[in-house]
Amino acid sequence: MMSPINTVKRWWRHSDAPEAVMREVPEAPVKREPPWLAQMDRAGIPRTLVYPTTTLGRLVDQAAERFGDATAMVYNEKRWTYCELLAMVKRLAGGLASLGVRRGDRVLMTLPNCPEFVAAFFAIEKLGAVVVNAG
Repeated sequence: MMSPINTVKRWWRHSDAPEAVMREVPEAPVKREPPWLAQMDRAGIPRTLVYPTTTLGRLVDQAAERFGDATAMVYNEKRWTYCELLAMVKRLAGGLASLGVRRGDRVLMTLPNCPEFVAAFFAIEKLGAVVVNAG
């Protein structure tokens, strides 16, 4: 059986079509895997991740439940456990809520890298508001 491309070429051959029209279309290039995936495989890094189905505000609660006495933050010589971080987050969330911060509100943060930034970030997330980092 004759392939459709040969049929088309044969049909064009009998007409006054220019020779360029009768060229075959090149095959699509073979799709290769990105080179970094092989390196990830060798290092044992998974190609996909399973993300938790929870909010960022709830992650602090879960971390405090599971790892309460483990170190959550280190800043200079001071260390905070997950329980201490959760206490900071809850206090700050209560303060922000008393100021009127509600779910869906945007809160601009202009803090440097410090423990207060971490606590404020999670407190805002806990309230369902959106952090806008002005950095």
